[in-house]
Amino acid sequence: MPNPKPNAGHHGRAIAAAALASVWLSACAMSDDSLSSFLVAPGDYVLFTCDDIARTAKTIQARQKELEQLMAKASTDTGGRLISNATYGTEYATTRGQMKNLRAAAVERKCDFVPGADNPAARASDSVIR
Repeated sequence: MPNPKPNAGHHGRAIAAAALASVWLSACAMSDDSLSSFLVAPGDYVLFTCDDIARTAKTIQARQKELEQLMAKASTDTGGRLISNATYGTEYATTRGQMKNLRAAAVERKCDFVPGADNPAARASDSVIR
């Protein structure tokens, strides 16, 4: 029996593509803070001691700096900026969310340091990367 709607499969794919595009664009419209909070589960560092927080923060800061350098290197033109954000943007937002949670854990534990406080350039470089 012939298919009464020969293009039915194409409509489904078009709807799926439109839905995917809208989700992707809405993620682009999110602020960096809300995106980073969305990507990182709260409470990851509940059982960490101040030493654990310091070690983890050092590792995450190093990765964040590496991502900033990669993004800056790729962002020489508009196409590079787009590819850079598509390639590194999610991981960069994740590292920002992790640092935010580490700072909150350090404050909660009353550690004698605040992760990321010694790196004010990390916050300033966000505007450069965007």
